[in-house]
Amino acid sequence: MQKIISLLLILGMAVTAVAIPNIAEADTTDTFTITVTISFLTITLTDHSGSGAYGAWALEAMLVEGTKTMIKGTDEIYIEVGESSAYKLSGKVTGETDWAANATIAADKYVLKLMGATEAADAPAVAESGTIMNNATSVLIGGATGLLGVDIRLYGHFMAPLTTTTGAEQTMTVTITIAAAS
Repeated sequence: MQKIISLLLILGMAVTAVAIPNIAEADTTDTFTITVTISFLTITLTDHSGSGAYGAWALEAMLVEGTKTMIKGTDEIYIEVGESSAYKLSGKVTGETDWAANATIAADKYVLKLMGATEAADAPAVAESGTIMNNATSVLIGGATGLLGVDIRLYGHFMAPLTTTTGAEQTMTVTITIAAAS
């Protein structure tokens, strides 16, 4: 009996010696995956044909009293986005002199609306549904979103102030910014 107990004890120690290292061992490595979504963004403002730089929307001499004019046809701004990922465009007005951008026309207050379209045939009704640009506050431009590498056209509607306190030429700078679509 003593031999059997001794044998069982030796066997028990052998099983324990083999089992304990396996029980105590844990994984020493693990993995995880990194997925990178590229938001490559680039923007170039060109003329309606896409061949030359868009410099200025030169409005001829106009009366105030709410005179209106449009960026359309050969005045449209063609925005090349290259291989940009899905994007959205925003705009803001800076560098004003005596006049200021506003939601409605008033004394020395003008209205500038912008709107995007992917095809020239889709030229929007900017006067009715364009996005009103603000002074130095960037706002998303309606219709100015696109998928990977899809260029867009930008149209505008300008309404002069009702009255003005100066006859000096007025210059406004419009900054268009591209950002990843969310």
